[in-house]
Amino acid sequence: MVHSNKGKSKYYCNTRYLNEDNTGCVTSVLDETLEGIIINEFNQIKENRLDAKKVLEEQEAEKNLKLYQYEERLRELNRSKEDYANRVMGFYEAYRDGSISQEEYLRNKEAYDLLQIKVDQDIEDASDKVKELRKLVTIGLEVLDLVDKGMQLKKLDRALVERLIERVVVGADEIEVEWKFKG
Repeated sequence: MVHSNKGKSKYYCNTRYLNEDNTGCVTSVLDETLEGIIINEFNQIKENRLDAKKVLEEQEAEKNLKLYQYEERLRELNRSKEDYANRVMGFYEAYRDGSISQEEYLRNKEAYDLLQIKVDQDIEDASDKVKELRKLVTIGLEVLDLVDKGMQLKKLDRALVERLIERVVVGADEIEVEWKFKG
């Protein structure tokens, strides 16, 4: 990462400020120092893992399984929606042919309309989950060196920070890193 801008060192500032108008950072950390802390923390996490490649493959497999399950659920919901529409059409045809009364048709149609509303909501929820899972990127081997049965972060750049780190809390005496993955 570039640690300066026009010759001046970059800092990350805490959300605590000196003044009421949110100016004057109370605590901050050098960008370069933060990078070192993040790499060290990540490398400490890896020491607790026996087989890094296996862990990464398991995370990817878990994500793919969830994705498959939600996609299968979407297919089932779409089949149900189509089935409900066909049943309503069948009630309409029966009413048109005089096999059932208008009241019976409307009662059945109303019941299936309620079911279709529920299915539409379930389809929307499942579609959102599929989109979320597709966006989720498992930390890949392209950013790691495999050392023995462990792993070590090769380098840190802004894109990798956004993939790895949920947030960084800069305190007066410590810096806390919240990871996006299970440590």
